[in-house]
Amino acid sequence: MDQALHVPEVVRTVCNYLKEKEACAMALSHRAFLEPGLDCLWRSIDSYEPLLACLPDDLWEAEDRESVLNVDRWATIVTLRRVLTASDLQRYRTFYARRIRTFAPPDGSSGKMLLSIAFLQALELATDREPGALCPLLTSFTWPSPTRMHDYEGDSYSSHLSPFMDLFYGRNVTSLTVKVSGDDYPIHTASVFLATKSSSHVKTLKIDNGFGSLKSAKGPSDSDLYLTSFNWAYLRSLTVSGETTGAAMPTLTSLPMLAILNIDGNLKEMPLLYTPGTKHPLVKPPRGNFPTLRALRLRGRSTEDIIAFLQHIPRSNSVWKLDVVLLDPTASLHYRDLIQTIQKHCNPRALRSLDLSDWTDPGEDLDDDIDPEGGVDVSPLLAFRRLKDLTIHVPEHVKVTPMLLSQIPAAWPKIVSLYLDDFLQGAGRIPLIDHTHVTSLLKGVPSIRHLGIVFDATKITDSVSNSDGPFPLLTLSVGDSTIYSPSRVLAWIKARFPKLNNLNSVDSMNEALDRQSKRWLRVVNDWNTWKSQGADAGAQAQ
Repeated sequence: MDQALHVPEVVRTVCNYLKEKEACAMALSHRAFLEPGLDCLWRSIDSYEPLLACLPDDLWEAEDRESVLNVDRWATIVTLRRVLTASDLQRYRTFYARRIRTFAPPDGSSGKMLLSIAFLQALELATDREPGALCPLLTSFTWPSPTRMHDYEGDSYSSHLSPFMDLFYGRNVTSLTVKVSGDDYPIHTASVFLATKSSSHVKTLKIDNGFGSLKSAKGPSDSDLYLTSFNWAYLRSLTVSGETTGAAMPTLTSLPMLAILNIDGNLKEMPLLYTPGTKHPLVKPPRGNFPTLRALRLRGRSTEDIIAFLQHIPRSNSVWKLDVVLLDPTASLHYRDLIQTIQKHCNPRALRSLDLSDWTDPGEDLDDDIDPEGGVDVSPLLAFRRLKDLTIHVPEHVKVTPMLLSQIPAAWPKIVSLYLDDFLQGAGRIPLIDHTHVTSLLKGVPSIRHLGIVFDATKITDSVSNSDGPFPLLTLSVGDSTIYSPSRVLAWIKARFPKLNNLNSVDSMNEALDRQSKRWLRVVNDWNTWKSQGADAGAQAQ
């Protein structure tokens, strides 16, 4: 055996990268590997089966029961055949329970076995109601949703389940995933609040309120009420998959260690500090807001709510990554206000990554009077000199001009990923830039590896095949760029971007292709064929 495998730290490191079957084989192969292998096997559990496997065979039995709501669904319920005693749990608690670090109890949807309420009551009595008795060193816990459980077992099971989660949820939990909603059972809400109160060192929190509640549409959401009820002194990462209102802002802005914030549901009723578009606002956010925030993701149906949230961030912040996702169609004017707000409240010395995306259907452009100089102005973002990743992916036309591209080398000299207006230009709109502007951009910023931009490819001719390049581009997304000759464009791409791995155009997403889209489809298909032949030739040469 290699000498390195006699070092416990090395063995544990190896086990950390093994799959379940591999870890089991390693644990059984040598005495020195037994403990590290078992630690790996038991580290993350998502069912009750490991516990049941450690109990006497005569203690329990499994019974398949038909779902109360759907005859095509079945739940397997484990019941007791005799009295459960502390000695029945001795093997599990002595050798295995302390190895568990992550536990996500099944909620019925996965087809895994569920413990009956009587079984859970017996476990509670056998452990003297000790919190976390079955997972004493647990650090990560996902609370099963009682509303989802209801689909399988009805109220008689799901309404009584949550209080028994205390068997697993102990004082060492630092990562918690929980559902909090007004349509939950009161006993579930009370259990979650009590468990949270008893665990003061949560560092990672994920909240789901399901977008719905029995509460009024106005006022604080259920996740707001949960957040504002505790002192999250150690919280570093927060994800809210549901509604977040202005009622949560005092808590969010004051969290002393929060580094990652994901509002992955919907922002609403956020208080504005000043009217969007104001050049010199008199009201500024306190400098102490979001003192340690590094990464921020916001999703919302209202641009105004997102703007209002950003207004509460002081310019001296340390946010290096900002993602904004819009859920409803947004007018060009609102994009302008949003971009100006980002310029006012993000720190040019800190921001490295910005993603502004609106994935709503752009619809059909019926305007016969198109302003060639119109569109979303992204020039305020030139202030962020340390940007490495920028994505502006919106259905509204983005104003990409030769002047803008000429400013990028000085403004974003280290940018690696740049996606500007690679979505849809709109029927009848001709890009203001052509292939020469694209090559000039790549010459000026040699760090670019991923580029999404719409340009006029109709001017590409055979006579320019030996001009500037090649460039180390890996991804090129051309949207619905104008094109005449697929063969010339393909030759241009081959000559300029020999290392290209991905070539995309919007025609791959359209069922009914117009003539221009069909030309791009031909370019993409021919390029894929050429690329695969080159890869095959390289493999044969080796």
